[in-house]
Amino acid sequence: MTPSPEAIRSRLLADPNTPKLAEQLGVPLEKYVQQVVHFVQNPQEEPQLLVVEDEDLRAMGHEPPEIESLDHLLDEAVAVADLMERTDFTPAKKPLVSLTGLPETPVATPSAPARTDTSSDLDAQLRRGRFSSNQGK
Repeated sequence: MTPSPEAIRSRLLADPNTPKLAEQLGVPLEKYVQQVVHFVQNPQEEPQLLVVEDEDLRAMGHEPPEIESLDHLLDEAVAVADLMERTDFTPAKKPLVSLTGLPETPVATPSAPARTDTSSDLDAQLRRGRFSSNQGK
């Protein structure tokens, strides 16, 4: 469940880093907070990418970045995104399907016979657990 816009807004404004981030981005604080609230509530939405010509950037007082530095920046962003998507809970990826190779046949594994009487084992484990925990007292 996504928190309410008011809750997100109050958490942002309570964070001392929020005004610093807005200032570093050159965005008024209120506009920055609105943008963050919007993207928290709509995580599937991508930010808009604006393309500006080099001459226009220079006219605005900014020097355009070098192509090599942009390439490096994109490589880092892809690497970070790749790391962020993998967790201990991410299922292993299945191998790609080959259109030219033959399908692999699954390997049969023998199954152990099912036990029907486990109550005596459980009782013994419980007794051992009780006695071992009371001995140290």
